[in-house]
Amino acid sequence: MIVATEYFKKVTGRAFYGLAGTHYSVPERAIEYQPNGEHIERWIVSVPSGVTLLALAASAIGFALAFRRASLLISAGIWALHVAIAVIYSLIAAWFWINVMGVFI
Repeated sequence: MIVATEYFKKVTGRAFYGLAGTHYSVPERAIEYQPNGEHIERWIVSVPSGVTLLALAASAIGFALAFRRASLLISAGIWALHVAIAVIYSLIAAWFWINVMGVFI
């Protein structure tokens, strides 16, 4: 996400905050995208976060299948680790989305 952000910042000449668009609190306006903003949002936030979370899920399922005979405590620990990483990564992706879309909190 950082590499994509830096690339689009260089190409567009825009700052990180509001790189893809602006989010308004007024329902009629909601989100106004910059030129190519939907494309930028997709490649900075949507695709990387979706692929990463899918890979985490595949890793957790693969572990469960490969180590079916592991103790319950070890299995629960590995699942908890995957869930914790997914939650932390989701928070990072949300932070990127908030900044790229110019959401004022």
